[in-house]
Amino acid sequence: MSTNGQAKGLPISLLNILDEAELAGSPFLEPSTADHFERPGADRYNMPMEINFYATLRPIVGQKTIDFDTPEIVTVAEVVEIVVARFPPLREELLNENGDLYPHVHVFVNGRDAPYLDNAMDTVVNPGDKVDIFPAVAGG
Repeated sequence: MSTNGQAKGLPISLLNILDEAELAGSPFLEPSTADHFERPGADRYNMPMEINFYATLRPIVGQKTIDFDTPEIVTVAEVVEIVVARFPPLREELLNENGDLYPHVHVFVNGRDAPYLDNAMDTVVNPGDKVDIFPAVAGG
């Protein structure tokens, strides 16, 4: 698919997360093209990604590793949203009322906790990256 709409002053990262319904008639698109806007890459949910879940999250998803189809370009934050969309009960386990990751939840990409990645939750997850999601874990 190609993008027919032209954005006016809207950051491309924001365009990537908005869908057609949200932008139809939007002042950010030229009026002549708003009806034809398509999310860049919306039909390219073809990057397979394995995500590992630990501890109390496993019973919710039903197993240790789940395969997801994601866009070719996806950030850590978008991965979390994809996970929550597929498994809605995870929302209350992973995200606070503002939709932010709880501080006690850890999303690791290649063994590094997301807040310590160069772009934190905005870091792009590449094909072949290892993604692990941990709830709060305590022990003695």
